[in-house]
Amino acid sequence: MGQKIQELGPENVAAFIAEPVQASLGLIIPPSSYFPEIQRICERYDVLLISDEVVTGLGKTGKMFGFQSFDFQPDLFTLAKGLSSGYFPISCVAIGVKVGDLFRRTDRTFVHGFTNCGHPVGAAVALENIAVIEDEGLIEKVHDDTGPYLAGRLKEFLDFPFVGEVTSIGIIGAIEIDITKVKPHEFANYDADGLKASSFVPPVKWDTFPQWIQRGTGSNEKATERARPSLAWQGSNAARAEQK
Repeated sequence: MGQKIQELGPENVAAFIAEPVQASLGLIIPPSSYFPEIQRICERYDVLLISDEVVTGLGKTGKMFGFQSFDFQPDLFTLAKGLSSGYFPISCVAIGVKVGDLFRRTDRTFVHGFTNCGHPVGAAVALENIAVIEDEGLIEKVHDDTGPYLAGRLKEFLDFPFVGEVTSIGIIGAIEIDITKVKPHEFANYDADGLKASSFVPPVKWDTFPQWIQRGTGSNEKATERARPSLAWQGSNAARAEQK
């Protein structure tokens, strides 16, 4: 990244923007050293670091914001559906100290705005939603209960020969389907939905999965199924209730 900035010229690079977890095309969880190094490079060349928290914000990684799970501090970050848990359309840009101080020091006006900026209903819904998240300890629940439970349940899919890998952080998970790992005739041992185990694969209890497993992107040979339950998902509590 530093080489690319030098190639373009630091004066020509305004910002670096990224999701803490790459969740739009499959699921890529970076190593713990990735974003601290990105932040070091941005600070060196005076490039703003922007965190896209539309997917990871408001508790999905087990922290309030995704950047907190990867030990970096963005200059700005974006939020959207998580602000209201999808109950009302709303989004925002949060401004850090570096950018905020610049606004306070200048006598120039930053002209911006859209028709529905500062919508009172959106603001009220967002505030109430955040209060529920905090009052019910939903972020702690993701960190201590539903996140680990999801990780364990996803590992069950490794029993299928056509599953390449499973990965998750908090309640964001994915299953990689890799048909190159299986010979064509072996698919005859699976029923039409492709999920029930054959006689040579241990069965997977997937009854609580379908409502929030989404078909992701991929090629003819590989695809990623994304698992994104809500903050209110009962996880292991639901499983214990079913066993009673």
